[in-house]
Amino acid sequence: MRYAWVADHWQYFTLWGILGLLMIGLSFLNKIINPQYLRYLMFFWIGSFVLLTFDYVQEYHDETTLWLSTLSKYPDCALALNRLGSINQQNKNDDAARGFYQLTLKYHPQNATAHNNLGMIEASKGKLDKAMTHYATAIAQYPQHPHIHFNMAKIHMKKGRFAMAEKSLQTCINIQPGNLTARLLLASCFETQHKWSAASEVYNGIIHQYGENAEILNQLARTYQFANNFFMALRAYQDSLTYESNQPEIHYQMARIYFQMDRLETAINWAKKAVQLAPKSPSYTLFLAQILGQSGNIKKAVHYLSIGLQINEHYPEMIQKLIQLTELVEYIKDAIRSKERQLKDESDQWYQLGNLYLILDNHTKARHAFKQAIFKDPAHLRAAHNLAWLYGMNDQLSESIQVLADMLNQKSNEKAYIYHQMARLCTLFGTKNCAQEYLEKTLRKGSM
Repeated sequence: MRYAWVADHWQYFTLWGILGLLMIGLSFLNKIINPQYLRYLMFFWIGSFVLLTFDYVQEYHDETTLWLSTLSKYPDCALALNRLGSINQQNKNDDAARGFYQLTLKYHPQNATAHNNLGMIEASKGKLDKAMTHYATAIAQYPQHPHIHFNMAKIHMKKGRFAMAEKSLQTCINIQPGNLTARLLLASCFETQHKWSAASEVYNGIIHQYGENAEILNQLARTYQFANNFFMALRAYQDSLTYESNQPEIHYQMARIYFQMDRLETAINWAKKAVQLAPKSPSYTLFLAQILGQSGNIKKAVHYLSIGLQINEHYPEMIQKLIQLTELVEYIKDAIRSKERQLKDESDQWYQLGNLYLILDNHTKARHAFKQAIFKDPAHLRAAHNLAWLYGMNDQLSESIQVLADMLNQKSNEKAYIYHQMARLCTLFGTKNCAQEYLEKTLRKGSM
């Protein structure tokens, strides 16, 4: 098939021959012609090329113009049609892209590239069966194209056909052994089926081919961890930390493993490191409190429980599991009695007392303490936050919203956060319309 000059890229290689002949000719002319005349001849030569190429300048303005110009001369050029489709697809103009691909198939019904790209568009629209039909046609025409097998594997995974997804990914990797994305998706496919040994083999293969890095080592460690191969998991996590030491999630996972191995002191040390690296993460803080409580360090456990209550966005149900320890409950009761005796006329002390009652699941007294904190300090956002969630959990959504609405006047700089909490409360305890209303307000305040 013939293409326009610019479409037939191989012709560019002939330019080297033309330039070589030109240099030989100039060398010869330099010996028989006066250099002054030769200079005029060169100016004439270059000027002629400028005039001859001037009309083509606009065709090179951008890639779209270039391919449209090619189509004006060769309307059935598959290369130009597919490239224009790809450009529109990259620009999220799927309708225009589909039009170019369909035009390609009109002239070339078995064009694998057009079928593959149409399959990608259909898959993005959720039309999985249509996507599979296009991919199957593309594979029949071009069975050695790795990306088509990869795209087919993604459809199989969405449909829960994991065995077929494995087959497609293995074919893709056999054709293109260096396809890292396909290897990672294969590992994910194995993990979805809880085939931890097979997944770990894939990750080890990636490490062997590409070398170690923190991300792959973490994924490898996770497969070992789920397979209860704790020693291999710890080794992989340790190797990961040598590449990137400040990973709170890895410290947390190592603490969990040591906790499962009944090595409480080691688990506490790793959990403390996780909390130090991510002090605002409630899950790390609460886990540390849990293992401190089980190790008998009740005072420190309560300390971290209190921190967890302050940083958790909504009512920390996990904490309720921790108060099953009798000595922990008694310690908290003692702390409440001490707090009530020493209570001063300060909002923060009322707030802390409310948190202690929350741990004991005494909502009535917790609500009273939070109200007192807000009475002493009308701008006490944390107390209002906890009080609002208490109302929400007791099916008193209107009172919950009102508490936060009152806080809007006190904390004008926190409006986005307050509206976000209103939206979360409506999502859990109210209606979708209510949640949508406050979510829109959150977005408006957040963008101001």
